[in-house]
Amino acid sequence: MPADIPATAIADADRDRWRIEGLFAELERNLDGEIDTLGYPKAAMRAHHGVETIEEGLSPYYVADELSGTHRGMMIAVPDEEWHFFRSFTPAQLAALLAQLAANVDMRRFGKNRCGPRGLRLARLRCRNKQHVSTSRLLVAQAAPRRAP
Repeated sequence: MPADIPATAIADADRDRWRIEGLFAELERNLDGEIDTLGYPKAAMRAHHGVETIEEGLSPYYVADELSGTHRGMMIAVPDEEWHFFRSFTPAQLAALLAQLAANVDMRRFGKNRCGPRGLRLARLRCRNKQHVSTSRLLVAQAAPRRAP
């Protein structure tokens, strides 16, 4: 790196790079490595629904599951030649289309499952005065040869 670039700028760029790397890893994990044509669904949704809503409440797993299933079905139902018009789109046109589609997403379908606080453990109601003996110990004891009296 040139000496005239401040270290904070380098750190910011590296942080952004790791954020992008994290998104790729998330897509790869949730799509079983099939990231080819599915793109960046969260980017368009973030633009419409807001960053906090997407980062805090959107489940990457459910989005990836929906995209992979829909993609698979569309590849069966829609002939290849019907997709060619997307090649003529500029990046701005494609972004506008994705934003329009994101506006129709029902966020309730793709929410993260939140685990609530764990309940209190109840006291054992039976066998309070007896020591527990594992099944494994009982089987070992039963299989051991018995001694003659």
